[in-house]
Amino acid sequence: MKMTFNFFIFFCSLNVYGGLLRVESDSFFSRRIGDDLKNESPFYHELEMNYREDKKWSGNFDFNYSYDFSKKIYSVDFNQLNLSVDSLYPGLRFSAGRVFDTKYLIKSSIVDSISLEYDLTDYHLIIGSMIGYLRNFEIDKYSKKAPVYTVYSSFKSPEIYPFSSTLKFEHTDYSEFNRFKNDSLFWSLRKDFVSYQIFGQVKKGLSQKEVESKTIGVEYYPRYDWYSGVSIVSTTKNAFDGFSKSLFSQFSVGKSEEFNLNLGHHFNHHFASGLTVGFTRYLVQSDQFTNGQKVDWSIDFHPTNFFIKANVFYINSFGGKAFGHKIESEYEFNDTIMAIFENEWVDYKKITSAKNQAIYYRFGAGLNMFRPFKLQALSEVRSNNFFKEEMSFLMRLNFVNWSEL
Repeated sequence: MKMTFNFFIFFCSLNVYGGLLRVESDSFFSRRIGDDLKNESPFYHELEMNYREDKKWSGNFDFNYSYDFSKKIYSVDFNQLNLSVDSLYPGLRFSAGRVFDTKYLIKSSIVDSISLEYDLTDYHLIIGSMIGYLRNFEIDKYSKKAPVYTVYSSFKSPEIYPFSSTLKFEHTDYSEFNRFKNDSLFWSLRKDFVSYQIFGQVKKGLSQKEVESKTIGVEYYPRYDWYSGVSIVSTTKNAFDGFSKSLFSQFSVGKSEEFNLNLGHHFNHHFASGLTVGFTRYLVQSDQFTNGQKVDWSIDFHPTNFFIKANVFYINSFGGKAFGHKIESEYEFNDTIMAIFENEWVDYKKITSAKNQAIYYRFGAGLNMFRPFKLQALSEVRSNNFFKEEMSFLMRLNFVNWSEL
């Protein structure tokens, strides 16, 4: 049995020195059974601040602190602390500090870095470079790091239906993690047309001299209320994906080919539905191939005061079979009170013939006390093969304030 109490304190934005300041604070306390089956009572607090002065500079700060009252263990993490300056020279941006990077790196990660970016507006081209250290606080909180430097470019043509392309080179040294240096190249492209789009991407490991993954696909819109898409993904065995072992290396010893088909229809402004079908072929042993299939059907219904999102899925692979659903819904009784409900259920059978079910419920109520305050009270129940039953209770207070210059 797990009892969790979560308090979301505030979220606000204010004007400071001609810019926009956003502050968010999140705190919770819980009483639960940990992975070691012992009691733990962690308190967690996160503070995030973002400041932006238009076309001049911006700063981001993200700090979290946790303390376990049962085990008397604490941790402090600075996930983000960086400064970006746009006013040094027209089109030039300088950034320094700790960020969670999604632009320069091929795989997003926390990085302590210095970067320089130049926007060649007349050529619709952005080029940049970054140098720093990748960090992984789950593996090592303080000492180990992986030196990295990258070169990045992005192009987007000015047409109504543009062509866009991104090219990245990344060099990472994992010596402190008992691994080799790694050089990778990533290239993606996309071209829009009146009723369809084509896209593709390639990742090549220069150190291993092999293509690690490649994707090609088409999205087609025959009418405004219909959409469809086809994609093919090819992956070569790669033992690691960044700091961690790649998911692909856990079930395949060679190459994987995946084919996906998407089809969807918007019946009206309030109701839409979609279907995804996927097929996979991969090598599980040196001389044994196997096939996998997946099907996912989704609906999205949202009239004026109510919404429900649901999907039903089926997965069949070498490791076993799974069938389940997920439902999210919210109903507004009036401008003040709303009801919230979520449910997930999965029935699965492993290759070992082991069977089980996993169930999750979340239900509660929301209260719009007076603008800009919102209060939510929620209860959660979970059950799976690790624990028979887990319960938690959550209280959330939300405050939002936007101020114009």
